[in-house]
This record gives sequence, structure tokens and C-alpha cells, in this order.
Amino acid sequence: MLTRVSAALSRPKPIPLKYTVSKSNDDTQMATPRGQLIDLEQPLHYHLVSRCVRRSFLCGKDPPSRIDYEHRKDWLEQRMFHLAQCFAVAIDAFAIMSNHFHLVVYFDPQERFRWTDEEVADRWLSAFPPHAIARA
Repeated sequence: MLTRVSAALSRPKPIPLKYTVSKSNDDTQMATPRGQLIDLEQPLHYHLVSRCVRRSFLCGKDPPSRIDYEHRKDWLEQRMFHLAQCFAVAIDAFAIMSNHFHLVVYFDPQERFRWTDEEVADRWLSAFPPHAIARA
């Protein structure tokens, strides 16, 4: 789920936006396409939510199986901050719960134009390092 955040944090004040829910021909409501949610010109804050399905546990103790997934919390936090350095986003806030997480990011779409070709390649390889098999 992707929504825009209008709270002013440490960066320029976001522009308040209004959304309407799209309606199909049979009057059922549909979600706004992601391409219409992301502004490719204006820097904005975004609130992202991702959750597990089928009562799966992201972290913490899973009562039915009694398996402890708490180690995933540190892994997810480290991975989020690593990937933020690779892309044109800054993490302003996050919360990791047992079956979902919330992430507030500041996305500046113009930042990518300030990177050199070498910096883009370095960032890509840092986010997605080549596997040993692929190099063989």
C-alpha cells in the first residue's frame, strides 16, 4: 500500500494532495494506479506499508509454530537503510511489527539527475551485487 504523507518533517513542506477513488463502468471502486500516486517532478514524503499474508510472521514469536523470527527485525532495518543509500530516498520514520511494517520516506525524483553514470552503476551494484555463479 502506498500513500502520500502531508506532515512536514525535516525537509521542505509537502504539497497537500487530494485523491479521488476511481470508479469502473459498473460503479465499483478501484484503487488509484501507482503511476498516478508518484510525482516524478516534486519531492514528497510517502508512507509505505507492507504486510505478510496468511497470518505469517515477519518478526517476533509465531504462536502456532513457536518459532522466533525476531532476528528478521534487525535484518529488515539494516536492509532498509542500505537500500535508501542506493536510491533517491531518505528514511524519515519506520515501525516494524510482527506481521507488517510502516515506512515514511522522502523521495526527491530530481536527485537522480545529479548522479554521474559511475555513481548510478555503483549504487546499482551495491543494491544488487552480482552472484558468483553469474560471474563464472
